[in-house]
Amino acid sequence: MGGGGIVIECFRKEVPTRKYALKSPRLSVLNTDATQKALNREENERAAKLSHENVVLLISSANISVDAGSPIWAQLMEWVDGAEDLATFIYKNGETPSHLISLFCGALSGLEYIHSQGLIHWDIKTANCLVSKHGVVKIADIGNARDEMGLDKKNEKDEIAYRECPSN
Repeated sequence: MGGGGIVIECFRKEVPTRKYALKSPRLSVLNTDATQKALNREENERAAKLSHENVVLLISSANISVDAGSPIWAQLMEWVDGAEDLATFIYKNGETPSHLISLFCGALSGLEYIHSQGLIHWDIKTANCLVSKHGVVKIADIGNARDEMGLDKKNEKDEIAYRECPSN
């Protein structure tokens, strides 16, 4: 994960054999206006309803207490076994052109699904495309996806980007 937070492998008491990813922002970024806006519960709930083989499943998001300290915002997500980001995977494996096309088609399939559900990812990059040990590309970091109808029209940059986005 980038400079904004950490991801740890965890499990739930109810199903101790199943792995999950617990993602939380670093404490240094928790109090910024941008972070608070990005952690909008309604948007996280929408993202948690996404279900597609090329999208990391966001199971839930909430404030959690750790060692009697202040609550920390966290997201519980599907664990992508053996995952590497797309750029690292390609660099390590020296993929053939036909396999590269297959990998990118998986990423595009996930993005197409996210858009079909009325959400915009806003941070698509190779670091947010994970390749599982089975070679499946999954779009990650969708908890901050924004509803295409809920864009902040006061922000001219967002408005221009929205108008220039192709609809299909």
